Amino acid sequence: MGFSAMEISDRSPVVRKSAEGKFRLSSPNQNWLNRCKINGAVAAAILVIPLLMWSSMASAQTVGTVQTYAGNVKLERAGHPLPVTTGMAVMRGDHFTTGPGGRLIVMLNDHSTLDLYESGDLVLNNQVLGPNGQAVTRVSLLSGILRSIVHVTAGGPPPNFEVHTPNAIAAARGTDFDTSYYH
Repeated sequence: MGFSAMEISDRSPVVRKSAEGKFRLSSPNQNWLNRCKINGAVAAAILVIPLLMWSSMASAQTVGTVQTYAGNVKLERAGHPLPVTTGMAVMRGDHFTTGPGGRLIVMLNDHSTLDLYESGDLVLNNQVLGPNGQAVTRVSLLSGILRSIVHVTAGGPPPNFEVHTPNAIAAARGTDFDTSYYH
């Protein structure tokens, strides 16, 4: 079975043998090969750019929302100060501080609640809902008092909830508890 004239044209690549006896791919129209190289670069960019966007979004994962706040409450996200508003998304890595008379209540994605009292300093390190429904939560209390109300789903696996301070780790599987740290 041979090739028809429509299948092979003057633009088709051809394998040629050089004087040294090596085979190489060439084309009467070298632009065809250049287009293949450019198209390969474009295809690679189309694959790589979404991966980069996904990785940046993964690091800025939403872990909950601000339920309410009062007084002096500050938020630092990725090194930049942001105004705190009721209902705003809380992201992994957010750093909240409350001044004198300040208070902040955050509802996490698993319906657990964080209540940061005045003169507090809190970082939300991680809050992930696993495929089996288990919540894994890590927060760092750098200063102040934090009340944690850990939500438990009836019949589901117990959550893994940890509050880290500079000198201790408090862990719970479904309760409410207060953690304080002053330096």
